[in-house]
Amino acid sequence: MKNDRRPIDFELSASLQDILNRPKVRSKLLQASLFITAFEMLKNSVTDFVQDHFESGRGSNGKRKLSPKYNDDVLKPFKNEQGGVDTFKACVQWLAQQGVIQNTDIDTISKIRRHRNEIAHQLPDIVFYHSQRVDLGLFRKLKSIFHRIEDHRARIDVEVANAVEGNPPLPETAHIYSGPEIILELIAKSVAEESIS
Repeated sequence: MKNDRRPIDFELSASLQDILNRPKVRSKLLQASLFITAFEMLKNSVTDFVQDHFESGRGSNGKRKLSPKYNDDVLKPFKNEQGGVDTFKACVQWLAQQGVIQNTDIDTISKIRRHRNEIAHQLPDIVFYHSQRVDLGLFRKLKSIFHRIEDHRARIDVEVANAVEGNPPLPETAHIYSGPEIILELIAKSVAEESIS
């Protein structure tokens, strides 16, 4: 008699075990939401930092007004043929030109963004398939870049306040934790604790 048994799909078997493991499913969902949240915080930090630099005041509705130099220096170099522009990418490039982040960070941020999109658009695959995971190495790189941007941004605010009040400048080694940085740290800690328990 011929053996008609199909070979065992170990990926499917491992995936089924994972999906039945509630703590593992919860951990994957928490990691995915953490990565997406952290990316959105990075994106806001990047665009707000650059727009703060080019702010020329506020309109009657309280909306930020940007100087024409924002368009010329930041957006214009990255306009495509249709006139559209990827504001986030343009702001990342501007931060690198100003020395706030390194040129190598541009590629890393691009990988982080790509992974964020994979997570957002392929979440069921990440939750179900054993081999699919949130890249925690990229998350650590995201946190490092976010930390440097927020530190630079907060340092400017504190140095301006110190100059106005006649206080001495901050030492180069001093680190200032911004509100968004503390929030991200608390969220990451909560996810880590939940993933372990």
